[in-house]
Amino acid sequence: MRKNWVSVAFVALFGMAISASAVPTCDSLVTAAGINVLTINGSGGCTEGNLLFSNFAVSNASAGVGTAEIDLTQNGASFLNSVVSLNFNPNLGFGTSGGTITDLHFSFTVTGGVIGAGLDNGSSINSSINEVNCLTSSSTTGCVGTQVWNTIDFSGQNTQCLGNTASGSGTNGTCAYASAPSTVYVFKDISIADPTSSHNTSFTETFVTPEPMTMSLMGLGLVGLGFLGRRVRK
Repeated sequence: MRKNWVSVAFVALFGMAISASAVPTCDSLVTAAGINVLTINGSGGCTEGNLLFSNFAVSNASAGVGTAEIDLTQNGASFLNSVVSLNFNPNLGFGTSGGTITDLHFSFTVTGGVIGAGLDNGSSINSSINEVNCLTSSSTTGCVGTQVWNTIDFSGQNTQCLGNTASGSGTNGTCAYASAPSTVYVFKDISIADPTSSHNTSFTETFVTPEPMTMSLMGLGLVGLGFLGRRVRK
């Protein structure tokens, strides 16, 4: 019985690894012009580090006209020291594909285990980003239920939440990432004051992941149990 349980657990872990490897990395999808995040959904999302980003949604939340589009920028995806960074262009401002759009709603799902997040709205004029991270998704607002982070960053501001510790120059609300949720739903309200004098063509999102060694040790532990099960059976 123990041997069967170990075999099932090992196969499940191996299957998770195979499934994740079948999804392209975020940086491999980006061209010189960037990539519309909605097209990433067709490949089942994209991975960076040990995180899967999926279910991208973008909508025009203003009375302005134009094509609502958010792009993952060239060289905008990276993974370093357990931190995944993604740089987006929301195309808000005069001369962009946003036209006269002044307010966008942007949501996506992060899977794989997160212990912290950050937002940098440093490259914008008269812009604001309200971000909510929570444990339940909604088709209308993108994020409802228990919040693990809530922040507002105006032009030139940044905020971070690591565990239960908030920092940065913006306005942090809820900061409760200490539970290390395996799945997080992200919702952003991105706006500018005036399309002729304001813009937002770049903001950076970061997610802090547990040390990769944790999963490695888990896999080794299951392998060890498999050997132990065979020895006991003999």
